[in-house]
Amino acid sequence: MKPAKAASGTRHEVKAYDRLVESVWDYARNLNTNAAYRALRNARARGERSGVALAGHLNRYSERGMEYVELLRDIIRHNDLAALDDAKIANRPPR
Repeated sequence: MKPAKAASGTRHEVKAYDRLVESVWDYARNLNTNAAYRALRNARARGERSGVALAGHLNRYSERGMEYVELLRDIIRHNDLAALDDAKIANRPPR
């Protein structure tokens, strides 16, 4: 599957999951290991817990850059997700 507006010569991969929790764990693993998100990890290590603030470090996650960040922030605000700022997921993949 390739996005309709993908730049010529770019490569895209899509992964399918049997359960939603598997995709969440994979997303977290990506954020916790990929060098592109080092600033996010550093902010968390300094004690930042606000999803709205941490979203600012995800501009490299999407080609949309800061537009993607603002979309995430809108989702967080619209759905009152700040209550989940201290939520954690398991340190292991789902079974």
